[in-house]
Amino acid sequence: MHMPKLVNNMTKKMRQGLWLLTLTTVCLAPVRASAWDINEVYRLALENDPVYQSELLRHEAVTLDPKIIRSERKGSMSLVGRLGHAMTDDTVMNNWEDHKDHILDIRVGAPIYDRLLRTRLRQAETSESASEILLRQSHQELILRVAERYLNVLAAQDRREVARVDIIAIRRQLDLTTGRLEVGLGTQADLFDARARLKQAEANAIQTDNALKNSISLLREMIGQPPKALIPLLNDAPLLSPDPESLDEWIDQAEANNLNVQMKSLDLRIAKYEIQKLKDGTFPTMSIGGNRSTSVGGINDYTKDSASIYLQVNMPLFTGGLSVRSDQAGILYNRALEELDLARINARSEATLTYLDITSNISQAEALSEAITAGESALAAKQEGYEAGLTTNIDVLDAQRSLSQSRTNYLNSRYNYIISLLELEQAIGDLDENDIQLVNGWLDQDA
Repeated sequence: MHMPKLVNNMTKKMRQGLWLLTLTTVCLAPVRASAWDINEVYRLALENDPVYQSELLRHEAVTLDPKIIRSERKGSMSLVGRLGHAMTDDTVMNNWEDHKDHILDIRVGAPIYDRLLRTRLRQAETSESASEILLRQSHQELILRVAERYLNVLAAQDRREVARVDIIAIRRQLDLTTGRLEVGLGTQADLFDARARLKQAEANAIQTDNALKNSISLLREMIGQPPKALIPLLNDAPLLSPDPESLDEWIDQAEANNLNVQMKSLDLRIAKYEIQKLKDGTFPTMSIGGNRSTSVGGINDYTKDSASIYLQVNMPLFTGGLSVRSDQAGILYNRALEELDLARINARSEATLTYLDITSNISQAEALSEAITAGESALAAKQEGYEAGLTTNIDVLDAQRSLSQSRTNYLNSRYNYIISLLELEQAIGDLDENDIQLVNGWLDQDA
């Protein structure tokens, strides 16, 4: 994995006293000592995720194909036995003779020269290599899904907490509006608007609670059990920019190391072997064999032993449909070429988009951090102005809503940043357990 660079100015802003107080207000409820970090969730998913377990079994089956073909090169042995009874017409004695007819035959054989068998083995070994890459892809997708679903739960908890804080703030404003109305300083319009905002906030809280339940359910599907409390991100979790900083370097790495590109390259070799198999099927094969047999029976009840060894050559003269199958194999080879080109294009696109997403999320988080600080000041000023009769109740509620949106968007930008960072590692084929450990280090273990 690549270790990105730390953006120091963002960390400094997050350490400001007022901002820390805001984060304390909207952060998760206290986490139990038994709470899970992302490393624990990853470990459980590795053992229980049905998608990944299915891929493991598929790969295990594919690895047996080369062994099966190699075993064919060892030859074969068979034992044929027969216990019978026969009737023979004796023309001299002019009668039928009844006698035994028993045979025991042992046969062995092994290929000496078989081009098709050799090509089949090479194709199976290439398929095994492709299967290993597919397994690595599945592992990377598992890591990404673990991160997404873990962070989705944290994001849903954040949105629910922001909604709760929003309700508290609106209720306070509603109480203040009601009190001012009682002494003749407010209007009915202010009261009605505050009540409408409160109902909307309560409806939003219900939606966020349902979204949290859904996020927990999706995480449970991966780990096979209800998740415990999850450890949240640090309030001052760093935002890291890609290292190296050059986008072109990331694109070059993606073209060379992206797992889908590697897999499509192997698919091209497999398609080429399929063409070779059809050619090899027209070549002669040679095998060696032998047999040892014993027969008991006949009119005189004799015992006969025999043994033989032979060299057998099989020369194909005509195979129906060979020309059509060759044309089909050529078409599939050209298709594999196109898919390889498409995989390279997609790898470049993925590297570019995820790189830009990271830089965008960093800039967005920085801007939203400042927006929150400015929003807090604006809300405080409007509350003071409302108490002094200089601003309206609607102004205060709008400021409160704007601040809540900024808080939610900031928290989302942090989670989106982490996912983009992992996706960039995936684009260059470098996503692994070390990246899980990196994210795990950004969690607040003392929460």
